[in-house]
Amino acid sequence: MTKRRNYPGSSVRGLAGAGTSFEINDAISNEGVIDMASRSLDYTCSKNQDDDFSFKICIETAGVVKGQLIGQEEGEVFTITAAQVNAYLGQWYPAKFAKIYKTGTTATFSVGF
Repeated sequence: MTKRRNYPGSSVRGLAGAGTSFEINDAISNEGVIDMASRSLDYTCSKNQDDDFSFKICIETAGVVKGQLIGQEEGEVFTITAAQVNAYLGQWYPAKFAKIYKTGTTATFSVGF
């Protein structure tokens, strides 16, 4: 298992172009880098950081990520394209996920709150 030692800072640009940041208070370091190719099921977070069991991902390798965002209906798919993954490689993606789907996810990622 690959374990990441340091996680990057987190900031994004808003619609008006102003910079904003969000906190990553904790990361699930005992899971290391998650590779959906080696998992048998979709990834959901069992750690109760928030009541909604949401999490953020730090994209570790190139590929595509398919997941369900907090607030989406069960079965809805949010796709982070290969171009978006490359833009956020090694950074926290600015969205809260409920689940990452095994089918269609080829990028690896770490999980944080």
